[in-house]
Parts: sequence; C-alpha cells; structure tokens
Amino acid sequence: MKVTILLISFLTACVSAYAQEADDKSYIKVELSEPGTLAEALGERANTIDSLVVEGPINDVDFYTMWSATFYGKLSAINLEKAQAEGNRVPPRAFYRSEQFDPDNKLTLYMTNLRNIILGEGIEEIGESAFTYSGRLQEVTLPSTLRRMGRVCFADCPKLRTSPLVIPEGLEEIPFRCFMNCESLSEVVLPSTIKSIDEAAFLSTGVTKINFPEGLEMIGEMAFYGADLGEAILPESCTRLEGEDQFAFNRNLKKLLLPDGLTAVPSGIALECEKLLEVNIPSKALTIGNRAFYMCPLSGVLTLPEGLTDIGDRAFYLSYGLTEVSFPSTLLTLGEESCSGWSGLKKMYCRGTIPAECKMRGLTGPFGNPDTSVNGGVLPNIPVYIPVGAIERYRKAEGWNIFFNYIESEELTALETVTDGADATVTCNGGKIIINAKAGDIYTIHSIDGRIIASGTVNDAECGVAVGTGYYIVSVAGKAVKIKM
Repeated sequence: MKVTILLISFLTACVSAYAQEADDKSYIKVELSEPGTLAEALGERANTIDSLVVEGPINDVDFYTMWSATFYGKLSAINLEKAQAEGNRVPPRAFYRSEQFDPDNKLTLYMTNLRNIILGEGIEEIGESAFTYSGRLQEVTLPSTLRRMGRVCFADCPKLRTSPLVIPEGLEEIPFRCFMNCESLSEVVLPSTIKSIDEAAFLSTGVTKINFPEGLEMIGEMAFYGADLGEAILPESCTRLEGEDQFAFNRNLKKLLLPDGLTAVPSGIALECEKLLEVNIPSKALTIGNRAFYMCPLSGVLTLPEGLTDIGDRAFYLSYGLTEVSFPSTLLTLGEESCSGWSGLKKMYCRGTIPAECKMRGLTGPFGNPDTSVNGGVLPNIPVYIPVGAIERYRKAEGWNIFFNYIESEELTALETVTDGADATVTCNGGKIIINAKAGDIYTIHSIDGRIIASGTVNDAECGVAVGTGYYIVSVAGKAVKIKM
C-alpha cells in the first residue's frame, strides 16, 4: 500500500478559499493506492485538519472516514477531483449518519462542518440522502459525468449557494425532495436531457431563476412550492403536472406560461402567487382545479377555451386585476367562490345557452356574496353578454340570478350549434346526438369527466350517435360544443 501525506499551503481553488481565513488551519493531500485506507493515512490528523485533497481509489469506508472528520473534527473542505470512487458513486448517507442524532433526544441533530466539496469526474451517481442536513455546506461542484441523484440527496442544506448550480448534461431526473429547504440556492441550470422534476424537488428553496428545457415531461407535486421564481415558462413537452401546488407561494412570480397540450390545470398550481399578472389557460384544458390561481391578481382579459368543462372552488378567487372574462359554451360547473373578488371586472361573456351549474354555500356562489363581491356589490353595473334566447335561463339559474344586466348577442355561439363556414351543426333528437357536417370531418364525443364516448368520421351529410341522458362535449370541424340530452 502506497500512502503519501503532504502538507501544503495552497491546494486548489476549493481549499485556497479557506486558506485565507486563518493561519492555523491545516491542509493535507493524501494519495491512496488502495481503497479503504484513508483512515490509516490520516492517522491522528483526521480530527485536526481543515481541508483535504484525496487522490486515488476510495470506497464507502473512506467516505465514512471523511464524514467522521467533518463531524468529530473540523474538516470543512474536501477535494475529490482526482479520486476514483468505487462504483462511480457517492454512497447513500455519505455525510448524513445516525450518529448525528442526540441519543437522548432523537429530534436533535448535530451538523457536520462540511462547507465545500468537489466531486471528481467519473462519479455517475450521488446516493440517497448523501448530503442531507449538511447545514454548513455552501459550495458543491458536480462532475460532468453525473447521471443520477438519489432522493433527498441535498435536502436541508440551507447555506448551499453555488450559483448557478449547473446540473450536468445526461441527467434526466431531479428526484424527490432533492434540494428541499436549500434556502440560499438562487439559480439553477437544467440540462437539455431533463425529463422530470419530482415531488418537492425545490420546495422552500431560494431559487429565483431556472430554465425549463423542451423535452421536460413532468413536474411533480409542490416541486417549486415556496420558491422565489420570477417567471416559469413551461415547454410544450411538459404535459404532466402531477398532484397539486407546483408553484404555490412563489411570492414574486409574475409570469406563468403553461403548455398548450395540458388538459387539466392542477389545483393550487399558483396558489397565493400574489404578484402573478400573466398566465395562459391552455386551449386543450378541460378542467381548472380548486384554488389554482387563488389570490393571484392577474391582469386584463381572460378568455377561457372551448372544451373547458369545470372550474374548481376558489380557482380565481381575488383575481381583482381582471377586467374582462369570457366563459366557453362547454362550461358545465363553476366552483364555490371561483370568481369571487373580481373588483376590477368590467364585463363578462358567456357563450353557453345553458348556464353552467353554480356550486353554492348558502347565498354564496361562484361570484361570492352578492352584498360584498363584484365591484363593491354593484352587480347590475356589469354587462353580461349571452347568446340570443338564453336570457330567461340565466335570470332564473342559481348563482347567475344575482346579475340582471344581461345583453343578448348574436356574436356568441349558441350551445346547440357549431359552425365551420359550411354550416356544420350539432343537435339532439330521439336519444341521439346528430352531427351535420362535411363528409370526411372527424368528430369526437366526450363525457363531462373527459372520457371518449364515441369518435369517427362523418361519412354522409348527417350521422347520429345514441347516448344516455346527461351533458356531452362534441368536437367537430375544429370546434367544440356542449350539449344536454
């Protein structure tokens, strides 16, 4: 076994940053010829050194030695740039051990002194919980060979401040709670190979800037909950937003652009993003979840797409910056207080001849309590434009009957008819949905919960599809229509 120990004054950029702090700190370079021999090489110096460079082969035993020196000693800077880790990995819990917990109080955990670590080229994996609760860790250098990071591997490192933190090309996943509670982390650069950002990956971080490359497919629940993003522009490839609250409580978020192919806007996606002004509702969206934009001011005109069937409870609660809103003909339900607190609203357009069902709690419906809600309660001053012939339905419908300044408009598409410049129509008769369109036009019939009931091609001028009672969404000739059987 060859072991060489050299005392040096300046090792690398990693170590020299600390060399200037005090004269009594020691720096050691260790060259190993066999893995598992670091403890022997360090000897009594293990708990007295401040900075360490390791070259040669190392294994899990050597990582334990390094952890021990950061916990029982004062080791704070580690350079593994020329070390060859067994299995090309940093092992799970490398710098997070059970010995850190107070034996008399398992809720008390003592931190290591690790402040800076350089991981060498060749390392492909950082194991689960490898650096969890490294409360003093400030800088980490990730190798270009890194391909996998374990769950919670950098969680609860509140002083981690590498900026920008560049995630290497080839890595496809930011795992569960990977950087959770990294409060000092500000800028992250994701690789073009990234596919998923898992649940709570950046929860309660200080991240103000991050890119979302085309090719990203999934963002998990609470992935950026409580971060500090200024904008989030999601690529068209990202059509899986799992769970809820992906960008909730980003207090400085001003712009959120969602992919057009997204079919469900998640509950709480931008909950209490109190500076959010610009957001798009995807043209393929069928539902908007509860509290999706709760207490987001928004701004200007909001046009909700045809095909949208459900707006959840408090989805746009206190969006006081909206001046004009257009509801689609396909809308079936409006959640409780989903449109409450629209104090800046000047007018509304409702394209359905049958008003959407309003969820009520006593006198309080989608538009809030009529005594305290829109424009200080002066609801009659807000014009509501509706299709010709629908005025009595709206005046009598619960939740809608608080308005009485209804204006019938020929410009709004009626519920029963969809046109394509060639008089394509959708009607109901004898338990069937009747589709009149050009031969060759493709049609699809969905249930209100998004299931495909029927689809096909119009062969003749008219085709009929037998369905049961209820509401249906019929798409034909590039348009969508809600119909009740």
